[in-house]
Amino acid sequence: MKYREAVLQAIKEIKDEVLPELPFKAFEVINRSSSERALGFYRHRSCFSIPIIKLNRRIIEEAEKEFDNLNLYDIILTTILHELAHACQQLHGQLFDEDEAEDFAYFYWTSGQINKFWERRKANGQMVIS
Repeated sequence: MKYREAVLQAIKEIKDEVLPELPFKAFEVINRSSSERALGFYRHRSCFSIPIIKLNRRIIEEAEKEFDNLNLYDIILTTILHELAHACQQLHGQLFDEDEAEDFAYFYWTSGQINKFWERRKANGQMVIS
């Protein structure tokens, strides 16, 4: 699958299936190439309007060659979901938690269901996944 097609397919799936479950009405994806090692980036504080996710095309394409069990579409889908998880964390006043964002993306990728981690309860002064 070509990169552009995979991005458009992932965005469509997220908009159709995931976005209605998130506290946002929309999100934006920007493609870029960077020397940084991250697959994607969330633009800080953009959750207060429309979350902006930047995909690092160069690293995503390298990851596709490196991982046999992930195709290009899966890498893009989970990267966008991971970054949207950071937008949810920020919207709810939480610190960025990489493990929680990874869990959110992985849970959807493996089960096709939304892990509603933003529906939290306080336990011992800590916010926990519900």
